[in-house]
Amino acid sequence: MGDRNGSLELFEIILYMQEHYQHLFAHRDVDGQQVVNEEKLKGFAEFLRDTLDRDHDGCVSKEEFIKGYCIWQMHIHHKEQKSEKMLAAASVY
Repeated sequence: MGDRNGSLELFEIILYMQEHYQHLFAHRDVDGQQVVNEEKLKGFAEFLRDTLDRDHDGCVSKEEFIKGYCIWQMHIHHKEQKSEKMLAAASVY
């Protein structure tokens, strides 16, 4: 996506979010039409960029993206393990 220069800029994150996840930022207006809250979408994209951008250059490099993705996967795996342990404990009682 974008200019394929090996890093993600804010506009590229926003474009990706609009294409794949705009439903997370959508609501119905008074006429029942689905409307995307662009401020929330942009705010989330900025949060995502700022969280991953370790060297604070305003872009997410491939290395920063991979590190962020790995950390995210570890958090998910930890939560899944914790959930499985809670289910196993609940089945005992």
